[in-house]
Amino acid sequence: MFDFNSYKVRVSPSMLSVGSVIRPDAVLELCTSVIDADLCAFGYGVSDMLSDNLAWVITSVTVDILKPLTRCCELTAKTRPMCARGTFVCREIVLYDNDAECIHSYITSVLFDTKKREIVHTAPPSFSLESLSTKGFPRRQRITCPLTCHASREIQNCDLDCIGHVNNSRYAAFAYDLLSTEKLDKIHEMNSFYISFKHELKKESTLLLEYGETCREFCVKGTEDSEVSFEVIFEFGLPDQISETK
Repeated sequence: MFDFNSYKVRVSPSMLSVGSVIRPDAVLELCTSVIDADLCAFGYGVSDMLSDNLAWVITSVTVDILKPLTRCCELTAKTRPMCARGTFVCREIVLYDNDAECIHSYITSVLFDTKKREIVHTAPPSFSLESLSTKGFPRRQRITCPLTCHASREIQNCDLDCIGHVNNSRYAAFAYDLLSTEKLDKIHEMNSFYISFKHELKKESTLLLEYGETCREFCVKGTEDSEVSFEVIFEFGLPDQISETK
C-alpha cells in the first residue's frame, strides 16, 4: 500500500457558481491537478509522458462531497495510488479545508497511447503497478432514472486538452449546463457525483444529450452516432435526508 502524498491546491473565483458553491467540473479539475502534481513528483507528469506518446486517461470518477466549498480558499490535498488491474489504476484523493475532510474521490485511469489512440496493456516496469492490490475499485453505477429530455452539443476548441480529445472536467460541465433551475437552486445540496467515460470525443463530434431527474438525482447520457460516450449521475440531499433513505 502506498502512503498518501500531500499538496496544496486553491479554489479560484472561476470555480464557483453564481451561488458561490464550487461546480462539479471544478471539483474534478482540483482532483486531477493533485494527481498530476503527484505524478510530476516522480517524473511521470503529463508533459513527461506525452514525450513518449503516453497519457493516463480517466475511465470513471466517484466523488463524495462531505462539505460544499463556498469560498475561494487554499485546500490540503492528499493522494495515493490504491489499486490496479493491468494498466487500470484507481487513485484516492482527499481534500481538506481547515483540517476537515470536505471531498473524497476515487479516480480510475488507464494508460493510453496518444499516437495509436488505444489502451496500453503493459505498463513500463518503473511504474510499479504490480505492487498495488487488484481489489478496491469503486463500484460501477448505472443510470436508473428515466431520461426524457434531449439536447445536442457540438464539441468546441475550448473543450479539448493537450491529448486532442475532450478534457475530463468538461463532461461534468456538459451535465452541469443542463441542470434545471430547481437543481441549480439546490447546488449546495449536491452530495456526490459519478462519471463513467466510455468513448473519447474529439472536435468533430456532435453529442446527443439525454437527461432526466428525480428529487434525488440528475442524470445525463451523451452519445455520438448511437455510441455511448459518457454517463453522469449527480446526487442531491442534505445529510439528514440522506440518512433517512439508507
